[in-house]
Amino acid sequence: MPTTLSPKKISFATALFNVRCPHCREGAIFSSALYNLAHFRDRHTSCQVCGVQFEKEPDFFLGAAYFLYALNVAILFVFGILTLVFLHNPDAWVYVAVTVTVVLLLFPINYRFAHSCMIHLFGDYDYQPDPNLRNSRGLNKKAAKTS
Repeated sequence: MPTTLSPKKISFATALFNVRCPHCREGAIFSSALYNLAHFRDRHTSCQVCGVQFEKEPDFFLGAAYFLYALNVAILFVFGILTLVFLHNPDAWVYVAVTVTVVLLLFPINYRFAHSCMIHLFGDYDYQPDPNLRNSRGLNKKAAKTS
């Protein structure tokens, strides 16, 4: 009696934090290594696993700048408080040096996470764990009917 393997289900949070395709949750969104500073921003135009297009309209990822801004403000706040607590209220230049250094070191991670948030939260893709049932557009049911 042959056994059929059920498709591997990947959680939303796992795909979001690992910067994976929102449709199949397996393919990578970015095409280069994280700290390859010359190319850390290079994205695939479509998923290498399911073929879904990542950029649904021109300049879709400009919205990721809002996520990036929010992440950087949170980092500035947290590391400002940590500097205050552990260095006992140093001069202003110490706050600036600490927070700017941390923001610059975390920028590639934050950049990719902001893009992942944008595509997962506003991309309107329908998750399909079964490779046989995936459509190449990755649209949800409402968007597929109107197309």
